[in-house]
Formats: sequence, structure tokens, C-alpha cells
Amino acid sequence: EERKQFTAKVAYGNGTFEFEVPLTVDTDTVSENDGTLQVEPVDTVYIYFTDNVSATGAAKVVSLTVSVKSETGKIELDKSAYLPGDYVTIRVTDIDQNVETDVVDRISITIATTSYPVGLTIDVPETGVNTGVFETKIKLVALEDWTPGAAGQVPVEIGDTITVTYVDSFNASGEEEKVTAEAMVGAVVEYPVPSEAPQVVDPTTGEPIANVTAGSMVSIAANITNKDVIPHSFVYIVQVKNAQGVIVKLDWISGTIEADATMTPAVSWTPTEPGTYTIEVYVVQSLAVPEPLSLVQTQVITVS
Repeated sequence: EERKQFTAKVAYGNGTFEFEVPLTVDTDTVSENDGTLQVEPVDTVYIYFTDNVSATGAAKVVSLTVSVKSETGKIELDKSAYLPGDYVTIRVTDIDQNVETDVVDRISITIATTSYPVGLTIDVPETGVNTGVFETKIKLVALEDWTPGAAGQVPVEIGDTITVTYVDSFNASGEEEKVTAEAMVGAVVEYPVPSEAPQVVDPTTGEPIANVTAGSMVSIAANITNKDVIPHSFVYIVQVKNAQGVIVKLDWISGTIEADATMTPAVSWTPTEPGTYTIEVYVVQSLAVPEPLSLVQTQVITVS
């Protein structure tokens, strides 16, 4: 707890007084005469004024409470994917770092890539006086064209992950926090792991079955191909409906598929009754995050 007295900065002729109380971050060194009040990012400031002669003629203490708050910084990148030769526009918003109200402040960030994990630490200026927003641009250079030590650029290869890191000295809880944002190097693929139409195959040989009979176990398989430049985790979901649209089979398997690779996941099924069935195949990121990696593929079969 710290207590200090402050003298009015401006005294107006109508009995109004203006005070200015500069706040600084609390440190171990306290100076009684430095003209500032030391606070923590989650402190409460209590302001008291003694009115020696109030409206009743008696002395009265008037008080006001002010909360000191901090915010967690936020990093924004202008795109989610880039190519070698592109510029990455990095914007950091952290009101706490708007330290000087009459000059442009600066913060430090680091941008690293898979090809350059050490990263480049750069000074980022505020976009203007008193904005609390800091912005810069960094060029992505193909690894084979990169000159070590070149200013304002980092090396990349297709498939790299770009990571921007900012260390916020005072987050919303008043603690230090490492804030990051990521993007990839490569074109964004809408459906990166497309599936072919499902087939009914022999569970042992993997050969297609022309005539499916009730009571016989089969496998439902489909080729999936990763057309992206990075590996993808996936869940292969198979749903079988009868002629009335009732789901009679629902199963899935999960895995990881490397870039440019093709796999043929399969699940088993034993139809119990003859009839017409519709097989639906879904490829999604995960059961928790069912982001589609492929369009839904269907196949109609007849069970005898």
C-alpha cells in the first residue's frame, strides 16, 4: 500500500481544481518525491479530498475509487496462409503498452518459421500516438534465396508453420503471458483430404464384392488422398442407411495421413437383411472438431 499527496495542477476561478496523478508499475524501489503513484495492474486507487468547510459548515472527506486494470495483448495476422515472397502484416493490440500519451511507443515481437526456429526479434512501432496498436510487415523469403542476417525477412519453405510471439508483461490478471499467432506457408485447400466413392470389398483380400449377401461380413473402404503440403489427422466415418432412411450402421476410424499420401481406410459391416442400402462416407478433422476434409461420398448397393 502506498499513500501520497498531490497538489492541484490547475486551479480554475470557479473553485474547480484539476489534479494529475501519473501511475507507474510497482517496483521494489519507492521514491516519495518522484511525482508518481506506483500501482499493480489489478490495484484499486482510493482518492480522498478533505473539504475543510462543507455546505454544512463542518469539515468533510470526499472520496473516489478508481480501478487499475490491464488487458491481455492480442496478435492478428492478415492471412491464414502465405507463399514465399509474401509479406506478413502483424498487428498487436495491447492498450497497456500505450505508455507515453504524446509519443509513439514500441514493443518487441519474435517471428519464427519451421525453417528458422530461432526466429527474428523485431521492434514494432505504435500505429500512432496514443493508439495501443502496433503494426509491422515481414517478408517471407524462400529458404534457398535467404541471406542470413538480412533485415525484415525470414526464410520459409512450403509446409512451414509461421509463429509470431509477443510477451505481454501484464495480461488481464496482471501476470506475464506469452501470446502467439500461427499461419501456414502454402495455399489453403478447401477439402485437403478428398475421398473417392466407397466400395464394398472382401475383408481379407480387399477385392471388390459384386454380390453382397445378408449375413456375410464385408468391409466398406474408400481411397482418401492428402492434397495438402502438411500432414492431416482425420476421422473416417461410415454411415449406412436402409431404404427407409434409417441408420443401420455407424462406425469410424481415425488416423494421420502424410502430405501427398493416399490411404484406404475401411470398416466392417454385416448386413442382416436383404434390401437397398445407401453408404455415406465422411472425412473430418476429428469427432470433437468435425471440420470436413472432404465432400460427402455416397454409394447405393443391393443386398440379396
